Amino acid sequence: MLRTILSVQSPGKIGGGIYNRCLVDLKPAFYQDGRNFYFCAMKRIYTAGLIVVKDRKLLLAFSKNKQAWYLPGGKIDAGETALEAVRREVEEELNILIPEEELRWYYHITAPAFGEVELLMEQDCFLHELRQEVVPSAEIGEVRYFDLEEYKKEAAQVPGVLIAFEKLGEDGLV
Repeated sequence: MLRTILSVQSPGKIGGGIYNRCLVDLKPAFYQDGRNFYFCAMKRIYTAGLIVVKDRKLLLAFSKNKQAWYLPGGKIDAGETALEAVRREVEEELNILIPEEELRWYYHITAPAFGEVELLMEQDCFLHELRQEVVPSAEIGEVRYFDLEEYKKEAAQVPGVLIAFEKLGEDGLV
């Protein structure tokens, strides 16, 4: 159900299907709620995330600010690529420097931004085989590996993390 709600193949095309959410960046699009079509526009935040899988579990970082478990990473700054952003954010959050050649683009996630209203997160995710010792920064309370069942027991589930678990499951990685 989560993927159906978050995925839109061709925003703005009414005849092609049902649109449960508006997935556009201040451009017109339509979604269907019962029989009514609504115009909507949503802002987006562009981010980059790190995907580390060990023993079929996903590495997540606990954000003290948001009080939830996220993929390590964060916002892409102006003039920065997703690859540059994930390297910078991981260095800030986990105190490790990952060489570019050790990061491989994996998947793009579009999901509601956790704890925000009318904001979508667009996240380019990069796979990495972690060999370094992680030391969480002040903004990160803890890092831990989760399987999906363990993650669902947490007080809050971040939509983007659930999508990451779904994709990793489809690919046989978790």
